[in-house]
Amino acid sequence: MKPLRYLLPLVLVTVLSGCGLIYGQVMRSAEGVGEIQVISGDIGSLRPGSRILVVGPFAKTREAFYICRGEEAAYFAQQFKDKGLFHADLHVRPGFDDPQLAVTEIKGMASEPLTARLGLDRNPDLILFGTILTREMSVAPGRGVIMTVSYRLEFYNPATRQSTTFEVATRDIFADCIPGIVEALMEKIARR
Repeated sequence: MKPLRYLLPLVLVTVLSGCGLIYGQVMRSAEGVGEIQVISGDIGSLRPGSRILVVGPFAKTREAFYICRGEEAAYFAQQFKDKGLFHADLHVRPGFDDPQLAVTEIKGMASEPLTARLGLDRNPDLILFGTILTREMSVAPGRGVIMTVSYRLEFYNPATRQSTTFEVATRDIFADCIPGIVEALMEKIARR
């Protein structure tokens, strides 16, 4: 009987320690990019290979928080280039000024002063303004930090002064959220 007394706690500890790993794997089924909704504008105005200026830092709502101000804008610009969707440049406001003020100022400029003022070599075809709508983070045992985040992405055309705006949500490992969104955007633009 004495061996069973010691064996039962050992079995119980083994079973309970495996539950975290199982839970972490079960969370995978709910991961990935949700539906990309076109809120306004024409998706046909977005052409792969266009020159885009990504303006950072993104704005945020009360339901969101920054990991690092300007990081999302930089990561979107990098992923646009890496995946070949757009030729991207990044402009992060000095001192991280109010993002809404940046949108108002940039939309109010003509394209030539815009190019000179932001130090660009060419006029951008599109300008991306982003808003982090919501963000939550949780830990998946055995996997890492899982982030649930949603964005509003406004692709503004300075020549026509028209915008195409998307809302998209994703749930994934932190490092895979923005690459997943860019891939989903590529598919949506290709299907138009």
